[in-house]
Amino acid sequence: MSDFESGVIPVLKSEFPSSKHYGCFFHFCQAAYRQIQHLGKQKDYSSNESFRLLCRKLMALALMPYEQVINSFNEIQADADLLPDHPMEELLLYFEKNWLNI
Repeated sequence: MSDFESGVIPVLKSEFPSSKHYGCFFHFCQAAYRQIQHLGKQKDYSSNESFRLLCRKLMALALMPYEQVINSFNEIQADADLLPDHPMEELLLYFEKNWLNI
C-alpha cells in the first residue's frame, strides 16, 4: 500500500509484476481534492452542496466493487450534466484520464 505518488507506482509494478498494489484511500481523496483546488473549484466545493456531493461520489468510486465503477461513474457524469454551468466537466475528465483509464 502506498500513497499516489506518480513515481512510485510504475517502479512497484516493474519490480514486482505479480504483486497487487493498493493505494491509500485517504491519499486518493487528498489527490482528488487537490485537483479540485488546482481547477479553482474549491469555492464550488465549499458552497455548492450538489457539486460537493458529486465530488464525494467520485471519491467513493474507490470503495465500490470493480465491476460497478464505470456504470457509477456514468451516473455521476449524467448528474453532473444537470448542474448549471457544468462545473464538474474538467474534474470528470481528470478522473477519466488518471483514475479510470477509459
